Amino acid sequence: MGSVDAICFDLDETLCDSELSDHEFNNRVFQRAGIDPIFSPWELRAIDPEDIERENKRRSSNGDSIKGIAGFYTNLYRATVRSIDTDIEAESSLIEELGKIAGELYDPTAVTFREGAEETLKYAREHYKVGLITNGKKETQMAKLEELGITDAFDTVVICDPTKGISGKPASEPFETALADLSTSAKNTIHVGNSHGEDILGAHNAGFQTVWVPMNRAHEELSSEPDPAPTYRVEMLGELRSIL
Repeated sequence: MGSVDAICFDLDETLCDSELSDHEFNNRVFQRAGIDPIFSPWELRAIDPEDIERENKRRSSNGDSIKGIAGFYTNLYRATVRSIDTDIEAESSLIEELGKIAGELYDPTAVTFREGAEETLKYAREHYKVGLITNGKKETQMAKLEELGITDAFDTVVICDPTKGISGKPASEPFETALADLSTSAKNTIHVGNSHGEDILGAHNAGFQTVWVPMNRAHEELSSEPDPAPTYRVEMLGELRSIL
């Protein structure tokens, strides 16, 4: 690995993970609605953040009053049903009901450190400038940092929220913002993340060194030769220290 002045981390499923798995959460939403699931967690994960924002604009233009987390899930679910083979209409009352249920069930503070994350972050803080680059709503992501006790752990926090004018990963903008805040060059900065399509692709395009730490979910087949290739691939964050 080349010279390193700073390390940036992703948050969700890199530094922390939800106490309730995506599969469990999805099942609970549909159980409360009294129907079988019409989409899967991995179909939800495939949705581009820009598609979610487009749904938000559609709802706003129609005078839709659903706000907050319920609004986010309604947008996500609408974008999802548009992308899959289903007879359910995106604007149906069912999708609105599912969004409201998800909003009631969702607890942003119900997170724990991913194995090795707390120790790795502590080591990074002692030796490098440290940044956080995360997709999501500011209030949600900050609540997670508070629950983990790491609100002051970073030299910069870049929360990618298209509604606030900051494009989500893999756009280069959040990575460039972090570099400016850290006063470091891309070639001397590492980005660590679990998502190849967001973290590794975005950081690579911005010129960062990259460390991929995938979640290895049972339903996902990870490429042995992803393009672009990460600088390093590790199975647990605890391995990061050995390659720095």
